[in-house]
Amino acid sequence: MELPILLLCIFCWFFIKPLILNSKSSRKLPPGPTGFPIIGSLLELGSKPNRSLAELAKIHGPLMTLKLGSITTVIASSPETAKEILQKHAKIFSARTVFNAAASQPNPEATIAWVPPDNMWRNKRRICNTQMLTNQRLDSLQELRHQMAETTSSRTIFSIDLVDPESEKGAQEFNDLVRRIMEDSGKPNLSDSSAKVARFARSEASYKASVFKDLIIGGSDTSAITTEWAMSELLRKPNELNKVRQEIIQQIGIERPVKESDMDKLPFLRAVVKETLRLHPADPLLFTTQSPKQRRSVGLHRAQGHSSLVNAWAIGRNPKYWVRPPECLKDLSNLVWIIKLPKGMAPENLDMEEEFGVTLRKAIPLVAIPSME
Repeated sequence: MELPILLLCIFCWFFIKPLILNSKSSRKLPPGPTGFPIIGSLLELGSKPNRSLAELAKIHGPLMTLKLGSITTVIASSPETAKEILQKHAKIFSARTVFNAAASQPNPEATIAWVPPDNMWRNKRRICNTQMLTNQRLDSLQELRHQMAETTSSRTIFSIDLVDPESEKGAQEFNDLVRRIMEDSGKPNLSDSSAKVARFARSEASYKASVFKDLIIGGSDTSAITTEWAMSELLRKPNELNKVRQEIIQQIGIERPVKESDMDKLPFLRAVVKETLRLHPADPLLFTTQSPKQRRSVGLHRAQGHSSLVNAWAIGRNPKYWVRPPECLKDLSNLVWIIKLPKGMAPENLDMEEEFGVTLRKAIPLVAIPSME
């Protein structure tokens, strides 16, 4: 007799109680899909959450609510709702979600990227903004940045030139390391969707990972991904690629590399970069975090513990704001005029599938051939 009663209590705790709580809190939140008990709407995200959330936004509106496990998440998929969260109510939503895969580092407080915005984090940001990122300091370091870009900063960090043909093995090992870190950090983690599981799900991680994420991956991975997407878009559209080539030849010539100071002379190239960032944002989902107090914003009443995120990928492809949103409408620098597709590959056959992670990279890496033609 005790066993059926025990099973009934467990069923009520895990299935009935969440439904009752959800029905009460849902009156204060935007509409959204009805999730399953315990797991919520996790199954609806699939392998490409940015695309899945964009499709759900077409049904439930630009501001919707999803239950991701036990975590209630408000999702913005339009410029208006994103502006409310990221600009108008920036102080309310300023605290970021720190995933358990990142917080489980032995010394996470040593990083800037993976800690909550407390006083220590603000002091680190203040040092960066006043000592490293001022206009005067950036201008004075322009030539140094140009030199570092030519070697991808690898010689400075590792005493190895990762773009040197003789260091091919080291370059491949570094690229594989970056890919693994970004893939593992972006994989769905049960502890991120359940506060009860999080306390038991801490895993060992190397202190070096936090250093790589801050110094290397934060810049090199996103820059490489954006460059790869831009090259892929241009190779799919030979006419636009030729326009950019001609612009570089006419304005800069072929005797020297393109520099930062040349960008004002290259409107087509700037347009390519902007369109690439619109179509293929390196960070497709912009996470904020729980609000410590009840707040009213964009017509909703956010209760304690609710997370929010902005679907930047969906905003960049919304037909309400863009003409033919999936297309790169405008016609990189030193690579633009010396690349071509492998022999026998047509531009329309170039694979443009995405692989979701912390950053949004190409599922199949681009293969292009240097050419002096």
